[in-house]
Amino acid sequence: MSADADHHTTAGTVQVDLLLAAAAAAPGPPGPPRWFPRPLDDGVELRSVVRSWAADGDRAGRTMRIAAGAALRNVRISLAAQGRRAVCAYPQRDALLAAVRTGEPYTPSALDLALARLVSTGSAPEVPVRDPAVTRALLRRAADADQVWVRVLPGPLPAADPQAIGVPWARNPVAMGTRPEMLVLIGAPENDRIADLRVGQAMQQIRLLSAVVLGRHTTVVAGPVDPEWWRRTDPTAGRLPRATVLLSLSGGGPVPPG
Repeated sequence: MSADADHHTTAGTVQVDLLLAAAAAAPGPPGPPRWFPRPLDDGVELRSVVRSWAADGDRAGRTMRIAAGAALRNVRISLAAQGRRAVCAYPQRDALLAAVRTGEPYTPSALDLALARLVSTGSAPEVPVRDPAVTRALLRRAADADQVWVRVLPGPLPAADPQAIGVPWARNPVAMGTRPEMLVLIGAPENDRIADLRVGQAMQQIRLLSAVVLGRHTTVVAGPVDPEWWRRTDPTAGRLPRATVLLSLSGGGPVPPG
């Protein structure tokens, strides 16, 4: 079956339409996505709308790749819930960002199914966990899985023009003005296109795990974060990598878009 044919099913029992829907449900900055999913015979690939942004180091390209990384995480979660491992590749070719193909059969866990339900419906179980130590441990495990680092900061968000923090993702100033219980900075040690995709994947995994496991909701404040804002906020923190995202975590409820 070609990529242009009916893509309700692929090899085995995987429904590619669910993978495409999961990708489309990923968060992003305001405006239309600058990437798009394309069905494959055995999975999905993500492509940049602007070919040069697939590898460019400018702000627009990095923002797009972080958002595409979040979509990539959603696709992997949907694939796991359908009982298949994900085989990911990051070929540097034209506008291609990443490809996710169907791997070996896999027995999804209860957590896999809960994450996929949250991606597809926006609803998560009510979870009473509020222990900061549990939150920090979960964040670090999620970061280690994607080879990124996290830095947990106390809320609230320091007052600033949203544009000064970085590329804003919050849908409106009210979301930026909330008093979160915790701020989470996510970054990758490298400064390349794959680092941006990894940060986006880790960001989305942390958002979803925070809702399913901790009962917290998150807001993507900015990504990438402006290094100058970070230096003003914490002069002792050192140099900030280009691939960074700032999240805010607050009380219970579903994960809001963006």
